[in-house]
Amino acid sequence: MIAASGHVGGADAPWPGWSWIFMHVIIITLISNVGKMFPVLCYRQEVCLKERLALSVAMFPQGEVGAGVLIISLSYGIGGPIITVAMFSLALNLLCTGFFIAIVKKLLSPARQEGIGQMEMDLGACAPPEMVGVVSRPTP
Repeated sequence: MIAASGHVGGADAPWPGWSWIFMHVIIITLISNVGKMFPVLCYRQEVCLKERLALSVAMFPQGEVGAGVLIISLSYGIGGPIITVAMFSLALNLLCTGFFIAIVKKLLSPARQEGIGQMEMDLGACAPPEMVGVVSRPTP
């Protein structure tokens, strides 16, 4: 990777400073999470937007592949600011896992209102077309 100064990024690259690292960690984290929101564009006929969004947010902390690539990079001697940004981005997503879980729970929790009519309306909002109007009653 060639930086704006013309240097090739790597283990011998000059240290850019913590503000540069912080800015790039935020940018890389946002880009990776936006990329994980692809399911929002799929399954439009099967599930509602809230469920597709919940699936996407649930994928945010997934970083096994990134961790594997970082370990391989380190074994090949690649280092410097690039690896630092990648590690902090992975760590930031993992630290936010509880926040992401709260968002998913909020998106998937049914409205707490009384009445079968409201239940039918809530079900219809996120149900496939063949399920609209079908209300399941709990068995005693």
